[in-house]
Amino acid sequence: MNPLHNGQGKTPVGLFLFLLITKILPLIEINLLFILTSLPVLTFPPSLAAMNKTMQHLLTGGEESIWKVYFRAFKTEFLASYGIGALSILLLSGLAYGAYFYYLNNDTWIYVFFFFFLVLLFILSYSILMWAYLMKVSVKLPLKSVLKNAIILTFSYPKQTLFGSIGSLSVLIAGVFWFPYSTPLLLLIVFSFAVFLSTFSCFPVIQREIIQ
Repeated sequence: MNPLHNGQGKTPVGLFLFLLITKILPLIEINLLFILTSLPVLTFPPSLAAMNKTMQHLLTGGEESIWKVYFRAFKTEFLASYGIGALSILLLSGLAYGAYFYYLNNDTWIYVFFFFFLVLLFILSYSILMWAYLMKVSVKLPLKSVLKNAIILTFSYPKQTLFGSIGSLSVLIAGVFWFPYSTPLLLLIVFSFAVFLSTFSCFPVIQREIIQ
C-alpha cells in the first residue's frame, strides 16, 4: 500500500506526522548516505538524485533495502543528473550571490528592490528545480520536458509548491545559519528532512498527473 495515497483516512497533518515519526530512522540513514556520497563534492548531483529516488521509495511503501535503492539510483543517475545539477548550482548560487550583494549595499531603494526581486526569483527557481528533481528520477523524460512540466506544476499547484519549497528551504537555511551548532542535525537529518518535505508535498501530484 502506498502511504502517500492516505488509505488510512488521516488528515494531511496527521499523515505527515505519522510518516515522519515512523520513518525517522530511515530518514537518518538516507541523510548519512547522502553525506557520505557527497563528500567528493563532484558527486553532489547524483547524490541528490539518489536521495530523491530513495525518499520516493520510502514514502510510497517500498520494501527493498534503502541502501540498494540509493546506490542503484546513484549509479543510474550518475551522468544523467549532471545536467540539472549544473543548472541548479549555477542558477541558485548566482541568484543567492546577487541577493547578498544587494543586501550589503541596501543604502538606496533600487538596491532594496533588487534584493527582494532576487529573493523571489530564487524561491521560484528553487521551486521549479524541486519539482524537476522529483520528476527526473521518477519518469523517463528529456531534461527539456522535465523542466517544462516542472514550470507548469509549480504554478498549477501553488499550495504544494509553497509547502514543499518554503518548508525544505527553511530547514536547509536554518541548518546552515546555526552552523557549527547545527552540525549533529546536518549530519543526521537536515538534508533528508528537506527532501522528505518536498516529496510528501509534491510527489503525489507527479504520480497522478505525470506517471499515471
